[in-house]
Amino acid sequence: MKKKNLFIDFDGMKFDTLPVQVSYINSHYGINTSLSEYINNGDGLDSILKKHIPNFNLSWEECYINIVDNFHASINWHENIPPMQDMCEVIMLLAKKYTLYTVTARPKSGKNVVRYLLDKHVPDCISGIHCVWDYVEGVGFVESSKKNFIQNMEGENIAFLDDSPNEIRKIQNIIPSYLFDPMDLHANEGMNRVSTWMQIGETFL
Repeated sequence: MKKKNLFIDFDGMKFDTLPVQVSYINSHYGINTSLSEYINNGDGLDSILKKHIPNFNLSWEECYINIVDNFHASINWHENIPPMQDMCEVIMLLAKKYTLYTVTARPKSGKNVVRYLLDKHVPDCISGIHCVWDYVEGVGFVESSKKNFIQNMEGENIAFLDDSPNEIRKIQNIIPSYLFDPMDLHANEGMNRVSTWMQIGETFL
């Protein structure tokens, strides 16, 4: 019998990448931003940088291109990023029951780094990786959404898990969706929520 499909986000879901990304930003721009500034920041990286850099005039796209080229595509920056607690153990069990897909807002140019971390910590468990964004010269960032990827996947789609409420809102009407909320920041969102990987295991195993 063919396994059912399970779709799981990457950053802040499988790996605790934000602290290292903040370290990269601080190192690159010579500033001292804190992790709390990036949590639930809906205004974008450029809004944070404007608060810390006098006469800052880079656009959101220019800021993001820098992250894409020098952080997302760098194995060195990702080498010691830890998996979320209990993620490896639960993913290895889930892989026996489901076909697992990683769906991430990261750009395609950094897909090798995503694959590197997955192969390092949960080898032979993830069947595919979908990156939402692709940078096209002269056009900009082109989106291929998580929603479209899931809708076009063959087989039975069992669930989607992500740490972004916005992503859950986009997808919860087409597939059961669960917000990963370990810091209990979104209790009032009216969504299915899980707070630990052990809870994910209890839900799907």
